[in-house]
Amino acid sequence: MTALHQTNGKHDSKRGEKTRVLMIAPVGEGVGGMISQTNELVERLRGSEEIDLQVIDSTQRYRQHHDFRFLSRARGGTWQATKIVAQLVVSLLTFRPTVVHLASSASLGLIRDVIVITVARLLNVRVEIRFHFGRVPALASQRNWEWRLLYLACWIANGVMVLDSRSQALLAASLPKHRIELIPNAVGIASIEAILGPAVQDRGYRSSGRVVFVGMVLPAKGVVELVDACSRIRNPACELEIVGPVGLQMQERLQAIALERDDGGWLKFSGNLSRPEAIRRIAIADIFALPSYSEGFPISLLEAMACGVAIVATSVGAIPEALTGIDGEAAGVIVPPRDAEALREALGGLLTNPTKRHALGIAARKKCEATYEFSTLVDRLCSVWRQEQVHPHWIRTPTAPESRE
Repeated sequence: MTALHQTNGKHDSKRGEKTRVLMIAPVGEGVGGMISQTNELVERLRGSEEIDLQVIDSTQRYRQHHDFRFLSRARGGTWQATKIVAQLVVSLLTFRPTVVHLASSASLGLIRDVIVITVARLLNVRVEIRFHFGRVPALASQRNWEWRLLYLACWIANGVMVLDSRSQALLAASLPKHRIELIPNAVGIASIEAILGPAVQDRGYRSSGRVVFVGMVLPAKGVVELVDACSRIRNPACELEIVGPVGLQMQERLQAIALERDDGGWLKFSGNLSRPEAIRRIAIADIFALPSYSEGFPISLLEAMACGVAIVATSVGAIPEALTGIDGEAAGVIVPPRDAEALREALGGLLTNPTKRHALGIAARKKCEATYEFSTLVDRLCSVWRQEQVHPHWIRTPTAPESRE
């Protein structure tokens, strides 16, 4: 457990004691948007006069990022869940939090989420769950085991936070008596600028355009379609840099596709870079590509928006909302998921049109500044955490007429 008590500084006596927040989320070293969001949130709240924060690390350190075998996930996940629940009980009894904030990526982790919420609620501690994915509408249409577990977690929790408006509308309709908050991810623009420094990158027309992908190199991230699309762009020919952890079999598969154009040397694998270095790679690219099959609100997308880079991404999760400019203009190019031809057309069109790339980059940066600055996320979360205790439907006293419905 990573204990991060913010005890320096006295809280204003007129506003009562500090709000004690026990956060269960990935933190520290690792890959992914959830970890980067938690790390920056912890840093922002360090020394807070209103929030006393303790964090239980839920990072999946029991398997490789590209290992999705069921037995590996089940075995390691069971051990990790047991450890987290034990740490939760200790913290509930010693730290005595005002609220538990649970970061969830769904799937098998929902089993752990239900247990965590139940334990906290039985000890009369408020729980806010925040879903870091955009598959809620798809799960609701399937009505499978994952949807039933997600519904149960939402029903038991005091409040629910989601990343996109479609998920909010669906859960609000399914759970009309529950509070469903729309709280998108965010990025620290000042920290991005500090990483990049004062240099202005030249993204004008080049004989060979640069496309960059940042993320875990998995089929569900659309990397196969991306390499296929780039292999068929010849005027101008493009270079594709893939930044992120990749398994040997996936790398060999992508390299085989790359051989369809020239000798395949235009495809570069940079591996799992540090966040500052990954941001620098985004900043010098002509296009940032994110062709995922499913997303919530990817942090790499926000980083590309903050860098003012033209973006091509798929119509999943909160991406269409994010890439709509503040005046309704396009702040990126949206393509269907799993469509290599649409991806090829979008990338090829932008590579030959530096004026459009520049306009999209400006619109994306403006949207990021107006809507997704990290200080806004901190304020929204603190507002939710400071709310008074509200008992969920499952333990309400059956005296009021509403609870007999």
